[in-house]
Amino acid sequence: TMPDALGGALKKMPCTRARNVAAGLADGTIVVLDVRGEAEYRELHVVGAQHIPLGYLPNRLADIARDKTVAVHCTSGYRSVIASSLLRGLGFDSVVNMLDGIAGLSAELPMTPGQPAQSFALAGV
Repeated sequence: TMPDALGGALKKMPCTRARNVAAGLADGTIVVLDVRGEAEYRELHVVGAQHIPLGYLPNRLADIARDKTVAVHCTSGYRSVIASSLLRGLGFDSVVNMLDGIAGLSAELPMTPGQPAQSFALAGV
């Protein structure tokens, strides 16, 4: 069944915490991928995060770095697990699911309101 299949994928999913991402974000070896919706992203997001809402991911694969670790997050962890599984299934080998919710991210990483240039709304999608 689908839940069983997803459960198997989740057991193999590499996970991390925001505190482990900060150094890689600073030195450019990690990209934070925010898969939340537009309004959520505008309200608060990690500085420098790439924003691609979950539903747009299949059409935006070319925009995602393959030479860096992609640390995926959402608000609670549900959408990020789906996004991480999808990316790994499509050949992105260096993908980790961030276990922290948005509050945990806020405590560990620089956050900002606003809409940077890499938001999907400005990318002509």
